[in-house]
Amino acid sequence: MSETENCRRFRRGVIVTLGHLVTSLRPLSVPYRGVAGVLEPTGSRSGERPLSADSVNSPVNADYPHNHRSLTPTKGERAMRTACAVGFAVAVVALSSSAWATDICVSDTSTMGHIVFRKVKALKPGKAVTLNGIGVNMPATESFPISGTAIMTTGGTVKIGVLYHSMAPGVTFGGGQIASLTTDATLAGTGNGDTDGDYLPDFAITWASVDCATVTLP
Repeated sequence: MSETENCRRFRRGVIVTLGHLVTSLRPLSVPYRGVAGVLEPTGSRSGERPLSADSVNSPVNADYPHNHRSLTPTKGERAMRTACAVGFAVAVVALSSSAWATDICVSDTSTMGHIVFRKVKALKPGKAVTLNGIGVNMPATESFPISGTAIMTTGGTVKIGVLYHSMAPGVTFGGGQIASLTTDATLAGTGNGDTDGDYLPDFAITWASVDCATVTLP
């Protein structure tokens, strides 16, 4: 099953869950009466007669009609339900956001190291996704920021443009560079890099997908 179809199924599940929640929060207006401390709906059982004057004045129902109430929520109850619904919606959004964004790691032949891209959103045709990464040279002694953008074509091919911010003092990797690659959804693919600023290819670059757990950050 494709990643796009999984996202659609997840969104449908969230919508159905929210629908059930809204239905459960609808105010009720069934009158209740108290008998021996137990709330029972009036006339809820087949053949049951309404409370008579005698039964109302009986010791069991001495406080009737004060204990006769409606399940229509009070102002405080409505505020509490609203707060619960909002909290649930925020939780759903947070969970869905985390589900659609994931870390992606690749090995990088231009630095002989790795790149860790944080919280990459799901790629979709016609959408641009921001890439915020940590470049790590080998032997994993230095790190530097990498920023860029990824887009997906209607055919599923991913086009990437990134900038290596590696000119800060103390970084011996070298000057900054830009790179453009054609990859798959895991950001594994090939392209070219430019280091002299003429925006023409100076060297080939290959990214290969790796497990982020295997990448050491200095």
